[in-house]
Amino acid sequence: MFNNLINYIFVFVQNNLRFWLNLGVDGYRVDAVPFLFEDPQFLDEPRKPKELAIKEKNTYEQYYHPYTMDLDETYDMINQFRDVIDEYKQLDGKSRY
Repeated sequence: MFNNLINYIFVFVQNNLRFWLNLGVDGYRVDAVPFLFEDPQFLDEPRKPKELAIKEKNTYEQYYHPYTMDLDETYDMINQFRDVIDEYKQLDGKSRY
């Protein structure tokens, strides 16, 4: 099921990117790229050792984020972005970012 969801997301984002490229945009801004995916089991993030955690004022920074940041699927998605942008460059020779 999870793989089907990932594939759906990839196709949806590719089509969204194509929509904007068809309108003539030169770039496509994507915020929060490291957080595009989360572990499907929704595991709790491990807390940093106490001596490190107490130095952080922001509670978010008191934890490591192996389950919600920079997952392998994120890199796959970025490669999908690049593939779509390269398709359009082959059509008209125009570089996009």
